[in-house]
Amino acid sequence: MKVCKNCKEEKEAEDFYLRNDNKDGLRNQCKACDIVRIKNHSKTKEGKLKAIYDSQTASSKHRRHESPTYTKKEFVDRFINDLDYIRHYYSWCISNYSKKYSPSFDRKDDYKGYSFENIQIMYWFENNEKGNLDIREGRNNKQAKGVIGTNIK
Repeated sequence: MKVCKNCKEEKEAEDFYLRNDNKDGLRNQCKACDIVRIKNHSKTKEGKLKAIYDSQTASSKHRRHESPTYTKKEFVDRFINDLDYIRHYYSWCISNYSKKYSPSFDRKDDYKGYSFENIQIMYWFENNEKGNLDIREGRNNKQAKGVIGTNIK
């Protein structure tokens, strides 16, 4: 049994994540409190930027593009006080964190990776509509196509 430093409740060991540098091998906050902490941080200006950067690196890897040309710290430092980002961020907050109004960074040229010269900020729904329009109008030919069948002969 262990007491969570946040909610002060005594809980079973399995209610805590592991942490090797603590004497008991467990984190000081229970899993439930840790999840709330992470969720709240992701709704801060800095936390949202960090989440966007993580998404950019994951999608770059998925698309087999180069990683972003900037680090997470450079990305956060560049946009944390950017007026356009702040406007998008507060619109997202006012919308009660609706995905539709979430700040999003679009690559201007979809065939190039993430760089400060190749990104622009917009709302998620604008980025989504732009991507769908590019596909419909044939500007985006890099989409994967399903395999209908193969003939091994």
